[in-house]
Amino acid sequence: MHYSKNLALGQEKKRIMVLCGDEAPAITAANIYADCLRDHDVRFLEEKILTLGRILRFSRRRLRSLGFISLLGSCLFFLPQCFGLRKTPVKRYRPSLVSNDFSTDPRIADFVRDFKPDVVLVGFCGLLSRNFLRLLPCICFNIHPGINPRYRGFGNIWAFYEDNPGCVGYTIHEVDEGTDTGRRVVVTGLDPRSDFKGVSFLDIDIHAAGLAAQRLCNLLLGREDVPAIADQFHGLPSVLYGAPTLPVFLRALRNYYRAVQKGTKTRDA
Repeated sequence: MHYSKNLALGQEKKRIMVLCGDEAPAITAANIYADCLRDHDVRFLEEKILTLGRILRFSRRRLRSLGFISLLGSCLFFLPQCFGLRKTPVKRYRPSLVSNDFSTDPRIADFVRDFKPDVVLVGFCGLLSRNFLRLLPCICFNIHPGINPRYRGFGNIWAFYEDNPGCVGYTIHEVDEGTDTGRRVVVTGLDPRSDFKGVSFLDIDIHAAGLAAQRLCNLLLGREDVPAIADQFHGLPSVLYGAPTLPVFLRALRNYYRAVQKGTKTRDA
């Protein structure tokens, strides 16, 4: 079903709240919002994702449930940024607040009540609680580097692991209480050979985040209408994927560079 709402903000200056993480994909998207939406009143709230406490809690759960090899695979995502092995973009915005947890920080709730945003944009922060979502007086959109609902969670890496390059891309969707389960606005497939040319495997989410953020800005600024979702993205099963294990990472890496070299037909909506 076509998303019937017009997302254009119009000529009047709007209050826009951006809830973002502190990792490279989040900063990439937030920079685009800062540049493209500068004629509006945009406030950035940042959530610290790579805190020592979060990493230790995740590591303990992963070690207990799936073992040491699984933990190594997950570390391939955390370590590059923690130790500066993956380039982090320079922020072109200044956060109004920095928090360790949006959903439980009373300062964030107070900010929402005082600012009264007209629209909320979410990108690469923690899962928002039901109570927090009830505080929001407006619609809330998320950008996801993966095709929903088929590849929720850690999306595109699992699509490459399953050697399914025709289902690689990004989704813009409304935010609800689930993980990437909100109503889809835009679903865009990406051609690995052309859309990921020159992009390293560790940066695929950064690249997809930038493309999705730019698309969302185009919709908000009225530069394009909400497109219909292509037929191939209807009727997909809903699957949630967690952080990959080491074997998953290595197989996805191999399939990624094979897909970039061979290419596949672009699937875009």
